[in-house]
Amino acid sequence: MDERVFDDVIQNPVFFLSFVGALLLTAVSAWQLRGQPYRWWVWAALAAHTAGFLTTMAFNIPLNDGLCRMTGPGAAREHFEHAWVAWNAVRAVLSAVAPGCLARALVLYGALRRPRTWRRPPGPGPAGNPS
Repeated sequence: MDERVFDDVIQNPVFFLSFVGALLLTAVSAWQLRGQPYRWWVWAALAAHTAGFLTTMAFNIPLNDGLCRMTGPGAAREHFEHAWVAWNAVRAVLSAVAPGCLARALVLYGALRRPRTWRRPPGPGPAGNPS
């Protein structure tokens, strides 16, 4: 399959919505949670999403465009493989860090919302002293 045809199939409204939507929704969440104690995890997710977006725009897309202009597959692989794999790894790490940070924020949100109902069971306390 021609690389340009592949790029044309991938670049569609659904892809754009998921690619930019995650960044925008994280930004909205960061703004709405600005007074909460777990907000820093959401801001960290926003930073990771932003860095991933910028990596894609500055490195991956230009490399893909350059790859489409190459004529020989051997020369293309030799010229682009190292840089493309390296920047794709950066993007993959950032893409994993962002939802990890959001998950941490969600856990902390749940911990703050959970009622504290645990009580010490009746019986002797430390060193056999009654509670």
